[in-house]
Amino acid sequence: MDSHEAKRSRLPLQLILGIAIGGIATAAVIVGVSSLTNEKGSFSDDGRSIATKGNSVGASSGTENIDTSPLKGSPDEGPLSGLLSHRGNFGLSVALHNTLASAGEKELLSLLEQSAAIDHASRRQLVQGTIFRRYASLDPKGAVKQVSNMPRLQHGDLLATVFGEWALAHLDDAVANAKRLDGFGKLAALRGILESRDDLADAVRIEIGRQLGNERVAQNIVTQSNISVAIKDPESAWDTLIGDDLLDTAQTGTLIQVAEAWIEKDGMSVLGKINDTLSDWTSKTSVLAAVIHNLVQTDAQAVFDFVRTLENDTHNTVIMNVVNAWARLDPEAALAAVQSVESKSLRSSLQNSIASSWGRTNPREALANLELLPESARKAAMSSAIIALAQTTPEEAANLMANMDGGEYQLMTAFQVMSAWANKDPMAALEWILNNPDIEDQRTALLPSILYQVASRNPQLAFEIALQQPVGENQIGLEAQVIANIAYSDMEKALALLSQVREGPTLVYALNSVGSALVRSGDVDEAWMLAQRLPKSQRQTYFQNVVSAWALQDATELYESIDGLPSDEIKSFAAARLISFNKWSKNLDDDQVNRAKTYLNERDANSIEQTSQSVGHRVGAEFMHLGGAAVSGSVIFVDATESEDSE
Repeated sequence: MDSHEAKRSRLPLQLILGIAIGGIATAAVIVGVSSLTNEKGSFSDDGRSIATKGNSVGASSGTENIDTSPLKGSPDEGPLSGLLSHRGNFGLSVALHNTLASAGEKELLSLLEQSAAIDHASRRQLVQGTIFRRYASLDPKGAVKQVSNMPRLQHGDLLATVFGEWALAHLDDAVANAKRLDGFGKLAALRGILESRDDLADAVRIEIGRQLGNERVAQNIVTQSNISVAIKDPESAWDTLIGDDLLDTAQTGTLIQVAEAWIEKDGMSVLGKINDTLSDWTSKTSVLAAVIHNLVQTDAQAVFDFVRTLENDTHNTVIMNVVNAWARLDPEAALAAVQSVESKSLRSSLQNSIASSWGRTNPREALANLELLPESARKAAMSSAIIALAQTTPEEAANLMANMDGGEYQLMTAFQVMSAWANKDPMAALEWILNNPDIEDQRTALLPSILYQVASRNPQLAFEIALQQPVGENQIGLEAQVIANIAYSDMEKALALLSQVREGPTLVYALNSVGSALVRSGDVDEAWMLAQRLPKSQRQTYFQNVVSAWALQDATELYESIDGLPSDEIKSFAAARLISFNKWSKNLDDDQVNRAKTYLNERDANSIEQTSQSVGHRVGAEFMHLGGAAVSGSVIFVDATESEDSE
């Protein structure tokens, strides 16, 4: 086994995982451990008291002047009340270690009970961690069991403490007992073992991780403990990372750390080497963006001048990174610099990027200085500034938007401004958009997102406003979308409003939306009855939409109800949907899928393999994304071609 010094004198063979993954161990173990070991290798949380052994608690001592008034939230009586009179953690730590040196398990349990009264979180953690270290040195199995009596959020850190101490004294026993813990406990134990035994060779520590079922976590812990040594020679560390067998995207965090250390040591010329040696485009842009952001804070002009000399496929992306970072600090200087860019298209892109950044970061300043921008970039600055203002002063932003010259910039700005306003105050946004003549041409396009918010507060008003609007180019009135939104939260109201919906495609859309919502709420019988309000020629499409929603909501129930569907055509359609969606949902077992296939007609049976997977993924993904409802309606309509084939 390598000595600690020998290990630290060399670079690791591989810096395995990026720092981006570094939080895995810590975040996972905070959930705690739900079971602890007993003699048979299973785990108990009965919290039985530990048999008394050892000596009585010794007197506290310290190396500093003592303020005898206890801290707020300290135990009123017992040894800890005296220990916690130490105002500094150093004095507390010294006194605590002196006390614990002669404490037995009975005294440790008493101290743990007293420690729960310490309000000061960091001092409570210091006290309890030290107690558990002492406990682990006397009876590590007992210490592990006692962790279950502590607050659940502390389980991870305390288990790491116990197993770290255990591994220093008896590594093999610590590993063997860690294997018996549940998943989260095992992860915490692994962290404690590997962090305390950083004297072990990398291969040994990774093997311990493999034995505990977390080899990748072990690799990451080893990487992090080695990184501080590796970046003392960052160029060699970089070569090691580039030459290993791992994907660069899997170690981007480590690459960024090493790159930053390398630049700090050897200067900006390192950017060229980083740019040349990273072959993966995603990793290259991520690493360069990170290091460039830091460099720009120091000398943006020098960084800009340097990156212009780079020649490869990421040249434009790197320059854009520099300019974006620079624009947040000094947009006028960035604008002046890009004037020297020879490529007209690149120069225009950079100017627009600066303009947008200026608008986002300092909207009022950008609006007051539009004349400093090229005319082609002014709309970008104005749009981003107005959108930024909408977060705090939406009415002001709306008025500014209304005075824009029109075109796609105004429409895009209008959508974002009105959506932001509707989220904060939908009634005010509605009043403004109904009464402002400057946006009359855009009112029909902007109303749906506002009425979506109004419907959640005043569904009747939202419906009435929708009825007053002209039917759109798709021949569907806005009230159909409003009813789709209402049905998601108030089914009785949606059903009551159906009688007022305009006939034709609007009513068909509304009925499909409500029918699908009924299925999602579990009222399948009502959904079938609703079909009677449609002409017979349009019921097939309705049934298909309801069945699609049903298959997504409760595939098992649809499978069990398939015999009761109204026609063989719908049964076949339902079976096709179940089979298609099961590719990703896995709600049905193989026997159920095979039985579903018996309902397929010849057309569906022939097409299922070619189309069902794509339809299942598409519709399923859309449904999950929408959460069952959207501004445009909560129904998932079957493709028109499918509807025609089924009739």
